[in-house]
Amino acid sequence: VDVAAASGIISAAAPGLTPAQVLVLERLPHVSWTATGQPELPLLVNDKLTLLALGKIDPSRPAFHNSSRIFPIGLQTAVQYRSSVNQGSDTKYTCVVADGAVAGAAGPLFLVVAADAPGQQWLAQSPQAVWQQIHAQVQQIQQVPLPAVDGLEQFGLSHPLVAMLIQDLPGADQCASYNPLESPAPPQMVSAMRQLVTVQQHNQQQQQQHEAPCGAASQPGATMQTVTAAQQQALRAQLLQQQLARMQQAGQPQLQQQQQQVLQSSAPMALPAGISRQ
Repeated sequence: VDVAAASGIISAAAPGLTPAQVLVLERLPHVSWTATGQPELPLLVNDKLTLLALGKIDPSRPAFHNSSRIFPIGLQTAVQYRSSVNQGSDTKYTCVVADGAVAGAAGPLFLVVAADAPGQQWLAQSPQAVWQQIHAQVQQIQQVPLPAVDGLEQFGLSHPLVAMLIQDLPGADQCASYNPLESPAPPQMVSAMRQLVTVQQHNQQQQQQHEAPCGAASQPGATMQTVTAAQQQALRAQLLQQQLARMQQAGQPQLQQQQQQVLQSSAPMALPAGISRQ
């Protein structure tokens, strides 16, 4: 992000934002977009959290949203946290918002699996409940006091960028109980993030335009170097031919045979297609 432009946007937006939201803006990751206007995933949100999939919103099921959160079915994130099986190490936890209907539940189920604990999974009806299970098990293994864990944060649901991307999904505006003003990404935060994303896209386009002519200009130079090397080799062979002719006139058959061997070993290399010797 252009630091000067970002600073201006943050300064203008700061009066309506909390210090935590301003900090998020300052650390906003680079977001790339597909041709259809979707964010390219996976997206590294911060040094611990990666957004893997946004999922789909079902506005007809009120248990999948409340006034401040929407829980898209199929949302997936990955987060680094202390291991539940290996003391003194961290591991990656994959967090999934699943459809509780498969287990007879009306709302979502929050599923977590760990990379270093295959076959084990944690499941609950809220992000906080499932991460409390993990926290308790981790604390037993690590044998050190650990700070309380925030389940919404571990799932990425409290991050303004993730919240904004969820709000952009089809069906978000049809969630009757959802109020964007109460979300982690209220309108003024969304406006500031969109401005920063626009700056990112503009800078990326400028960089690509700057790099394209440089790349095109480097190709003729490489071709000239190839031609020059080939011409030098051809000149060397020509000089040897002239020297051999003089030897023949001087009647030096033995030296002529030796020089002929040298000449054959110095035959010019084949030139690239489209380049002729002159």
